[in-house]
Amino acid sequence: MATWTYGGVRVFVTDIEGQSKQIVARLFPYQSATVHQVFGWEDKTRVFGGKVVGGANVQLLESFTQSGVSFELANPGNAGVLGNFILSSIDYTRDKFIKQTIDTTQDPYTPVYTVKMSLLYDV
Repeated sequence: MATWTYGGVRVFVTDIEGQSKQIVARLFPYQSATVHQVFGWEDKTRVFGGKVVGGANVQLLESFTQSGVSFELANPGNAGVLGNFILSSIDYTRDKFIKQTIDTTQDPYTPVYTVKMSLLYDV
């Protein structure tokens, strides 16, 4: 499980998804073949699933969805800094653990949350 940071919050990433889209209109001219018109692209989206230790950290991440501020997404391992991202949405559920050993900087009885974060690349 890789340890990442976003806005100063440690996220123990378990899965990474990505998506890129472009805006394409399909035009049907009279008595002619279909024409595709490309109008540009949408923002790149990254979806990270993982664990966050502590209710305060989850609340901080949740507050980022209403701030519109971008933060650096970093992996202290081999990936380094991936860039600045805006947190579009976060889904979370509290795990049913008695003790946690994921984040040794926090109390063993701190609650653990499974999160899914959708991030938009900030150009």
